[in-house]
Formats: sequence, structure tokens, C-alpha cells
Amino acid sequence: MCLRIGRGNRKNTRIITMKVKDILKKCEERKAILVEEYWGVLKDLQRVFEIEVDADKQALYDELNEKIKNTQVDLQNLDEKVYQHYLPVAITRHELFEYGVETDQGIIKTIADLKEKVAKIEAFEKRNATADGKIEAETPVVEETKPIAENQTN
Repeated sequence: MCLRIGRGNRKNTRIITMKVKDILKKCEERKAILVEEYWGVLKDLQRVFEIEVDADKQALYDELNEKIKNTQVDLQNLDEKVYQHYLPVAITRHELFEYGVETDQGIIKTIADLKEKVAKIEAFEKRNATADGKIEAETPVVEETKPIAENQTN
């Protein structure tokens, strides 16, 4: 089954298109804002308790600082192995903390899904635009497949 844009649906389609694009933009912006907000909260807690890490993580924290000082760890070029090793002290360095968010598969998949939808919308708009910039009537937007129910009876 195809969803079609009829004369009465053009306005609704444009509204939905704008909302999907807006959701993607807000999602990307919100991710950056949340990283900074949570980082600020962590730093405030560290100031209140007057420690950066718990005593049981102090050796790993000292190791991290020593390797950064000796340029054995480059916080600008982190990889998963280094991140996982220093994960227990990731709250001590903004780069480690941000790496965890930037590589989170749930966040990556959500943003990729939104980008894919926006790309489809933009391709549809480009493909179906008339000379005056309007979308042609009765144009299929999305192919929608009807799920096949198991043991279906008539």
C-alpha cells in the first residue's frame, strides 16, 4: 500500500516534513547540551565532596594522568580500548566522558534513523517538485507494507 499526497494532504505533509527535520536538529543539539549539563553536575559533585575519584579508583586515575603527561594517551584521539580501560575514571576527563556519549549505539542509531528519514523526505521533495516548488498531487510518499499475520483465516 502506498501513502499518497492528495490535494488536502499537501499542507499536512509539509507540516510533518518540517517537524521531522526539526526533530533531527533538536536531537543533535540536545545531545551536545546534555553532555555539557551532566559534565557540569559531575564537576559540582566533585567540588562538593572535594575528590575527583573514589579511593579504589585512585591508582587508575593516577595512571591516566601519568600517561597523558607522557603522551601515551591522547585524549583527542581516543579509541574503544583506551576508553574501556579508563571508563571507571571517565568522569575526570571531559574527553572520556564525551566519548562515551558520542559512541553510544542507542544515540547513534536514533540520529542515523532521523537522518535517513530526512534524506528520504528531501529526495521525495526534490523528485516530486513542480516548477513552482509545490509537490505534485497523488504522489506516493512511502511504500507501506502490510504485515502478514500468521495463521490468517478468511
